[in-house]
Amino acid sequence: MRCLLDSGSQIEAISERASSLLKVPCTQERMKIQLRLGVDSNPHALCEQPSETIDSSQLATPKGIRLADPNFHVKGPVDILLGARVFYQVLGSRQIRTAHGPTYIESKLGWLAAGSLHHNGTYGAPVSVSTLSLCIERKCATCHFKKCKERGDEIASEQETNTILIDNEVEQHFKTTHFINADGKYVVRIPLKEEINVLGSSREQADRRLLSLERRFAQNPQLKVEYDLFMKEYLDLGHMDLVKEKDEHKVIYYIPLSCVAKPDSTTTKLRVVYDASAKTTTGKSLNDIQAIGPVIQKDQLDLLLEFRGEDYVLSADITKMYRQTLVHDDDTWMQCIRYRFNKNEPIRTYRLKTVTYGEAASSFLACRALHQAGEEQKETDEELGNIIQQSFYVDNLMLGADSEEKLIDIRQRVEAALLKRGFPLRKWASNSKKVLAGIPKEDLEPTVRIGDQETIKTLGLNWAPGNDSFIFKVEDTRYKESSSMTKRRLASEILPLGLVQPAIVAAKILLQQLWKLQIHWDDNIPTEVTTQWNAIKGELHKLREVEFPRQVLPSRPHCLELHGFSDASTKAY
Repeated sequence: MRCLLDSGSQIEAISERASSLLKVPCTQERMKIQLRLGVDSNPHALCEQPSETIDSSQLATPKGIRLADPNFHVKGPVDILLGARVFYQVLGSRQIRTAHGPTYIESKLGWLAAGSLHHNGTYGAPVSVSTLSLCIERKCATCHFKKCKERGDEIASEQETNTILIDNEVEQHFKTTHFINADGKYVVRIPLKEEINVLGSSREQADRRLLSLERRFAQNPQLKVEYDLFMKEYLDLGHMDLVKEKDEHKVIYYIPLSCVAKPDSTTTKLRVVYDASAKTTTGKSLNDIQAIGPVIQKDQLDLLLEFRGEDYVLSADITKMYRQTLVHDDDTWMQCIRYRFNKNEPIRTYRLKTVTYGEAASSFLACRALHQAGEEQKETDEELGNIIQQSFYVDNLMLGADSEEKLIDIRQRVEAALLKRGFPLRKWASNSKKVLAGIPKEDLEPTVRIGDQETIKTLGLNWAPGNDSFIFKVEDTRYKESSSMTKRRLASEILPLGLVQPAIVAAKILLQQLWKLQIHWDDNIPTEVTTQWNAIKGELHKLREVEFPRQVLPSRPHCLELHGFSDASTKAY
């Protein structure tokens, strides 16, 4: 039984045959469906897809994915049509594009195939594998898909199990391939879900992107200075090395370079970007063939809630976390770059030797190496091992205790254990000066003044350790009204204010209206919505007067009661 997802359909439909087999209660309506694709009507099916059976050798189906319909290339009847109402509920975020075949899209039902097949003349016309293609006028059954949904939930559960299996394979890959080098650092292998030979040529693109970057340098010389300093530091620390001309043939993939300015950062004003999603000549990128791996750290919100439930707290960052874990020498040929420090010199090839941000597997590898440091500690100090594994969000360390003495002890033990594996901690901050005693001044987190408070940024919030409260940095925009606005920009201005939901609910209702109007992310929003947003934004400066206490619970409560309150709304949902 075949089901077709169609984002352009306003109805859900089922064939009489499928309705009978599933024993689904239906209401019968007579309607005209005009979906012109030139397939003859079938009294026992909605249509047949694809229009012709496709030679599976032409499909280049990626390895390691579970297809929702493994036989989608075989011509056959479609029994169920799921329209726009269901389409976006089951659609995932990942896509795999193939050079000459369909695009594969992740969904709760499994991976879907969509698009046209570029073939060599076997078929008379391009063969669609995703669009309903018939012109019929017939009695069609529109149904309550209760039983179908139950089966869909079963399939989604199977897909989740399949994802767990994939994640387990990545975990096992780490366990069996990582090792500790002579300096005490972890060396890891990059997990792949496809063979590296699917990658095509990438050097020309990397050179082209560098030349584009150099034109940007010409307009902003200071950017070039900072970029060069970053690259020289990379070389000096041994995080990359120059590839000799005789070894150039070993390069598997060249990562194009870019950059992002970060004026609000207290440490790194420039972020060098490694674009490992850039496609090679085969349509595949390095990220396309890497396995992402499971999330192994706590959710950011969970960590923040724990941070708000201790008397004394402490935060810190791992210095250059990703780059503290080395990549196996054989895998470094997958992460090469093209660069030159002087425009008059030839472009040279460099090989990145550490876990590199911008690659699909890097987050897992860096976090898993840190997790491994905690695993090692459990052999001699289980409490310390658990603290290391449960107190980080990526590179952000959040600790708490009911006494200053206990927190100092935890800090010293964590710092020593991580330094042993090459994870130095810096940017220390605490609500207790005693806890920070003995830490060099250069390793303390620089503060940013907001109003009359010295603040630091932790997990996206502005924390003032001096009076131990969260405050809000909101620009006064009363005299800076926006004449034009996109949905993307509106969302970006709303989302950072999550802790003050009551103050921005009106703005979120505006965003809800844009979804109903089907406004795309980069489309200008209607003038009346912009006017309403300017009025709301003009009041947001008052949030600078709002402070939230960091601590909401004592470290050792005798009794806790949680009381909830809610109100009904026809709009705020």
